[in-house]
Amino acid sequence: MALQEPEINEEEWYPIKDKFSVSKQISQSHIEFRVAQSNTSNDVLTITFVGMSSFTAEQETISKEINLEEFDALQRQMIELYPSIKEAGITLELPQPPRGLMGYIRSLHIPDQFFVDAVKYLHQLSDQCGVDNVLRVFLQVTDDYEEQWGDLNRTFYADEWKTTLKDYEQVVAKRSQLEFKSMKELHDYYEEDDEAFFFLDRKEKRHYKFQVQPFEDLCNIALAERDNAVARLSDVNLPIVELAQAMHEQAECQEHYLEARTQLQQVQLQHYQQLAERMELRLRRTEQDKHCLEAIWDKRGDGRMIQLHDALNGAIVAMLKLHCQQLADHKEQALLSMAMVKEGPAMAEEVAKKEDEVFRIQLQYFNLQQRLLEEEETRLKYKLDFVGQDQREKLKRKLGRIPTKIAQMRIKQVCYNYMHPHCCVIL
Repeated sequence: MALQEPEINEEEWYPIKDKFSVSKQISQSHIEFRVAQSNTSNDVLTITFVGMSSFTAEQETISKEINLEEFDALQRQMIELYPSIKEAGITLELPQPPRGLMGYIRSLHIPDQFFVDAVKYLHQLSDQCGVDNVLRVFLQVTDDYEEQWGDLNRTFYADEWKTTLKDYEQVVAKRSQLEFKSMKELHDYYEEDDEAFFFLDRKEKRHYKFQVQPFEDLCNIALAERDNAVARLSDVNLPIVELAQAMHEQAECQEHYLEARTQLQQVQLQHYQQLAERMELRLRRTEQDKHCLEAIWDKRGDGRMIQLHDALNGAIVAMLKLHCQQLADHKEQALLSMAMVKEGPAMAEEVAKKEDEVFRIQLQYFNLQQRLLEEEETRLKYKLDFVGQDQREKLKRKLGRIPTKIAQMRIKQVCYNYMHPHCCVIL
């Protein structure tokens, strides 16, 4: 009987490439890694590679910023790809950030020794697995294998987030099975819930960052091309033909930039909407606990409610600001299309339509600015019920200024209604 060739499900296979094999042809003496703390955030590292790799035939410098959570995930990803790392005992202990709700309040301190150990760790990985493979994972240097490698990363981050979400849902489900006889017991459960949510939030942010990275790259590329076109326009000796071409490229690059920004903002909005929904559910559960367990409730529970409300408010404010950015981009697109209206019998009518569109966008922008002020007012009023007398006076002074700002915004809207549309500027 002839042997039948087994069926192969391609979806169950990861692509393989020769460069994933361990390669030590590049001497360690010709490469250098540097690790430093980023200026953007305490938990973000700047990793720099100086040297040669198979991606280029000459000396190069490559830098990338990643936070500690991402670094931890990349460590585990390296071990999955190269089990010999674990056998060789190559590890790096990462500084642990504050957990639970304190993670939103306290900043992380990274000791100087960690940066020395991190450099040593990257050199050990390069010696064990090859420089190219370390660059692929930690600095995300890519070649023609970029698409398959991106799919592998996407699957890794998505699976990791789903696992953490399942763990958090188990902690939430556990709440209905417990009976609390003291605030200490309830507070212990809250600490468990806060820690589970903290890890879920970190994993979700890592997955979110991987999703937005391609759109951020497209924005940066489009801006760089646009700046090149603008630089050419500043050349007074540029021939008319090249001048027209540079103007066309500038407009085209600006359009590509706004398109990429639109896609980026959609991903960002989805992220903050999910965060706001989860924070609202956590706040409602805590408010329900206060109502049902009023006999044992104390200030620790009130402090938790304030922190949850602040986190919910932060997510809502982030969404409103993103909507403001979207309106600013829509207005810029409308002004750009207005400037590109071709001459002809219908030119005046087309320009009038664009002016009307810009006018409506500006009014929507004013409405969003007013909503931001109202959201701040809601946040401060919520705090008034939980703070002491000394803090109440400070909050009241802040609250007293908000109605004036709202009134000023309404006056702007009224005045703007009497302005000609083409005079509008987003203030």
